[in-house]
Amino acid sequence: QMGVVTPYGAQARLLRRLLQRVGIKTGRDFGGVEVNSADSFQDCEKEAVVMSTVRASPIGGIGFTADWRQVNVAFTQARRGLVVVCDPMTLAREDRTWAPWLRWVSKQGLGFGFLPAVPPPNPAAEPVGLKNL
Repeated sequence: QMGVVTPYGAQARLLRRLLQRVGIKTGRDFGGVEVNSADSFQDCEKEAVVMSTVRASPIGGIGFTADWRQVNVAFTQARRGLVVVCDPMTLAREDRTWAPWLRWVSKQGLGFGFLPAVPPPNPAAEPVGLKNL
């Protein structure tokens, strides 16, 4: 049981086609890899989840990836393993969800490839989740 989640429906469709092209079944009805957008992935726990954050932007925003609810979906649907495919330089700019997570990844020695120095915590960052309500 494996799933792939992305904030973007168009990317989910592309990933499904690419996996099918190399002979990998997709979709839970076929016993394959379930590939969906974060909105469609809720309540679909998997043994392992790969999250593609897609964005690499030298100038700013991280789009839907900044929505802590979408991050929460991917992070909480993985029972045993979570792999996040990302540009850490871009995600480190988001100080409410991604920068704290990247600091944790770095501290635990779980990063692969280049992991930039993540800025220190921003005490003015608004809380996420229930703390935000």
